[in-house]
Amino acid sequence: MGQGLGQGLSHHCAGCYDSAEVIDMMPMVPATGEPKDQHQEVEVPGDFPIAKKARTKAQLARMLTEGRIQAANDQKIWDDLTAEFACQKMIWESGALLKGPKHQGQIAMLSSKVEFALGQSKIQPTTAADALEKALEVSDGAEATGGPLMTSACENLCKSVVQTARRNTARREVADWLMGTPLLVGESEVLGRIDACLVKDLEVKEQITSALLPNRTSGVR
Repeated sequence: MGQGLGQGLSHHCAGCYDSAEVIDMMPMVPATGEPKDQHQEVEVPGDFPIAKKARTKAQLARMLTEGRIQAANDQKIWDDLTAEFACQKMIWESGALLKGPKHQGQIAMLSSKVEFALGQSKIQPTTAADALEKALEVSDGAEATGGPLMTSACENLCKSVVQTARRNTARREVADWLMGTPLLVGESEVLGRIDACLVKDLEVKEQITSALLPNRTSGVR
């Protein structure tokens, strides 16, 4: 989506990354430009070795919410988006995508949402992710009617940031449950939140599931 846009400007933008490098920074978005299924599992970073062992609820909660590597990687995605969006604005300003007042209006709307998201990234990451989702909706709508608004690199970074924010929200919620916050939802919603945590290690995922749903016998789905 949007591939090839602004190729003539690539040598002018010091902050730009080539598409292969950008994709390498986003483990949840493959090089084809198409996002993986949001339930694609990724490794849980943390200080605990991945080995068969019993873990307390507190340890499982810590594995979900702590990890210097995770925090650094999350910030890097935002930093990459900031740099790529600067390149995107140069493309817009060049006039390469302007196809009339309607198109210009769509670009202005999309740009304002991304700018807002970048400004909120360190303060309210969930709010920032919501803004990026709306920006992607604007982009998708524009492509259906008149062509892409963003380069594929910029769009993929937006998607990766949203996926990361949703994963982190789910991990915090599940960690709270592990630490004693009452479960006020049904089994299916609990399982959905565990899936949204994107835990790669099936043993850890099973331990989380068993800790929250001790009477469940069907195993990790």
